[in-house]
Amino acid sequence: MGCTQEPVPAPIATTPSVSSKEFIEATQPIAELIKNPDDPQDEKINEALFGVVQAFEEISKNPKLMKWVLEEIKAQNGEMNLVDLAAKNRHFSLTLEKGLEKVYQKNNLSKSGDSFLESTHKSMKYGKVNYGPNAYIPNAEIADFNQEPVISVGTDIENITGLDDLDELADYDDDYIPGRIYHTNGTYQEVIVGEQTAMTTTQPIVVISPSNQDLTPVPVDAPQKANTNPLVTGYQINFPYDKSRRSEYRIVSIPLYFGGGHGANSSNGIGYNISKVHKNDIGKIFNNVNFTIPVNNINIAAGAWIVTFEYDWWASKKYITVNGGPFSRTLACKMKYSDNWYQVMYTTVGTTQTSTSKGFITIRWVN
Repeated sequence: MGCTQEPVPAPIATTPSVSSKEFIEATQPIAELIKNPDDPQDEKINEALFGVVQAFEEISKNPKLMKWVLEEIKAQNGEMNLVDLAAKNRHFSLTLEKGLEKVYQKNNLSKSGDSFLESTHKSMKYGKVNYGPNAYIPNAEIADFNQEPVISVGTDIENITGLDDLDELADYDDDYIPGRIYHTNGTYQEVIVGEQTAMTTTQPIVVISPSNQDLTPVPVDAPQKANTNPLVTGYQINFPYDKSRRSEYRIVSIPLYFGGGHGANSSNGIGYNISKVHKNDIGKIFNNVNFTIPVNNINIAAGAWIVTFEYDWWASKKYITVNGGPFSRTLACKMKYSDNWYQVMYTTVGTTQTSTSKGFITIRWVN
């Protein structure tokens, strides 16, 4: 959905629940930060997500309702589609609708469904896939729900003044997202949130990002004979999926055991980091890699279903079905869109290389 620039209020005194050391003040309006002229579909979805963030101003006026929202999301493993959340509480549904209606009116948008939330869903199409707004709390286990949450837009931003000097760039991916802190006095702050802060602060971080619960089937080669211990020995990624300086190239896997047993039919969506590929190294071939793919009970593994993807710490889980091996398996990946994977494969004995227009990966099984 479209969104015109909203005037940003003058800086206000930081409340006790906000630490200036934790959050970076946004020097540009969020409406500007989320623009992506190179990808109009992505920009349109970003605008829809920001519309939901703005609608949460209405929720913030009722601290009791906001706390219910946070507790309910936490109860669902920290992540929940807003349609499902609205179905659980009529008061939340009506309040969110009131907030969305204000956003639509401000931007001269027309409602295209029975509700403004449905209209937002309909506006969030990327490629052939329909998405909807999802709420995710990355720090749900440590957050103090009595504090004012940071309601964030699930999209990475770039060219933010001052980020180069932050210590967290050394150990974390440089994926930063914009967000708002709504105060009970009717004002708000626009801030930038990094991964390290989001995972360690006790102030709740709520990320509104695209959600798609559909399974994405990807065909792969048939299985071979059994062996042990898979290693990544080489790889290449041919383009980045986000605007950050480094693409966090990650892998998730499900092992097949001798006798036909297998690991859980999913994954935590986080997986393991193979490399953070700098934008200048996109398309570069990396050989002489020796990355062991972590799988449970590795000594009895006979094969593995594998997905590599561009990881976004703030994203909802997307589900990839790997149609290979003796049966198909589904793996979760935390990425913005369902097609943000690089390689999908089932691998067993010897050396397996999967190569597509997205790049390649070489996996070698050793005793």
